[in-house]
Amino acid sequence: MRCSLYDGRGDLVESARTSFRYGFTTTRDGGVTLDADEFREIVFEAVDETPGRAGERAGSISGVASITFWHGVLGVDGRGRPTPSVSTRVDRRAANTAGELRERLDEAAVHRRTRRVLHSSYLPAKLM
Repeated sequence: MRCSLYDGRGDLVESARTSFRYGFTTTRDGGVTLDADEFREIVFEAVDETPGRAGERAGSISGVASITFWHGVLGVDGRGRPTPSVSTRVDRRAANTAGELRERLDEAAVHRRTRRVLHSSYLPAKLM
C-alpha cells in the first residue's frame, strides 16, 4: 500500500511518500484475499506516519482523502461486523457467476452503460 501527501496546489510532497507491504492468501478455488485486521493496521500506520514525513509542510495539511482497492469487497455479517478477509480484484471465485451473468444479460448493453464487461473481478459477479 502506498500513501502520499499533496499540498494545497495539488503538488506531491515527495518527502511524505510511504509504502507498506502486506500479503495475500490464495486458495485452490481461485480465492485471493487479505486479512482485514492486518490491512486495517497498515492503513492506520500509513495515516499516522505519512504526515510526519512532511516536515515543516505538515502544519498546512487541511484535508485527507483516500482510495481503496478497486473492486475489493469486505463483507459484513448480520450484526454489521466485518468479515475476517477482503476479497481482492484478482480473486477468481466468481468466474462461474460471471458466465451466468453473460447468459442472463446483454453484455454489449451492459458494456455500453457501464464501460465494463461481465468479469469475475468486477462487483456484479462478486456480489451475486
